[in-house]
Amino acid sequence: MLSERQVAILKSIVEEFVSSAEPVGSKRLLELEKLQCSSATIRNEMAELEKLGYIEKTHTSSGRIPSEKGYRYYVDQILKINQQKDSNFPKVDEIFGNFLLGNDEIIDRTTKLISDLTSYTSMVLGPSSSNSLVKKIQLVKIAANEAIVIIVTDSGHVEKRKIVVEEMNMEEMTNVVRLLNELLLNVPVNQVSDKIRYDFGNTELQEYLQYHEVLIDAFARAFSKFTQDKYFVSGEYNLLYEPEFNDINNVRGFIRALEQKDIFRIIDKNSTGVTVKIGSENRLHFMKDCAVISVPYQLPTGEIGTIAVVGPKRMNYRKVIPLLEYIAGNMSEFKR
Repeated sequence: MLSERQVAILKSIVEEFVSSAEPVGSKRLLELEKLQCSSATIRNEMAELEKLGYIEKTHTSSGRIPSEKGYRYYVDQILKINQQKDSNFPKVDEIFGNFLLGNDEIIDRTTKLISDLTSYTSMVLGPSSSNSLVKKIQLVKIAANEAIVIIVTDSGHVEKRKIVVEEMNMEEMTNVVRLLNELLLNVPVNQVSDKIRYDFGNTELQEYLQYHEVLIDAFARAFSKFTQDKYFVSGEYNLLYEPEFNDINNVRGFIRALEQKDIFRIIDKNSTGVTVKIGSENRLHFMKDCAVISVPYQLPTGEIGTIAVVGPKRMNYRKVIPLLEYIAGNMSEFKR
């Protein structure tokens, strides 16, 4: 159990290091806190905090920096989030108040806003529509051999996919869409691709099409893409400007994880509230100097996604956590 003075010192060390990225010494603590004690007392308390594993020395300075245990104590025990609106919340309100934007546009703009406001990397794992039921399919021809397939689900979600078919005959395509609507009504989206490929042999579809297989493959690919997870990323390279990424191996690992989408494995998609993973709590080796804050959201349609921010361990937790919670709350309420 830390004493009140030890808690105050640890809080000051964490917040000063978050701000400056420089180790914090007893002299600086005296300037920051009115602790009603001498520099020698502060040094003794710092020595005790170091012994307990909450702070640690660096090789280049006599000051101290928070350890992972110190950050964890700060997040779990010290941090008191102010849920009152701050100066950034109206920027969030502006996005969600724009009724001309669709779901994906809202998520995309929100992801960019988070990275702009925090200077960290922001990610949103969009809601998957794989369990939604097909309600209506429409087709809009846009070129001689190109058309847009519009898929509407029971949750009201609308997805558009372009298909390309040589020698497209619009009359035949219209018949195909009619048959699709009959065959796929109330079919889960994640089963549509297989149903298209294997069940159409027993329908009248082949009577209309000389290029049956080509067209069916085009529709199957469109639905296959529809069920894939949606990832939104912004500020991908913000972390590279942080001192923690002076290590070229960390840079390479981060870029590789972005390119291969491994970075999304660090997002906790099964949590029911704010999750903070610090340093070694993350599964990727290059994330040992990073922290990840994630918050789930649920759309009014029932679809679930996750918002996350990746930054250094000395992330500004006090700023990021309420921002993500506020955005998640908006996501759960807006309707399109």
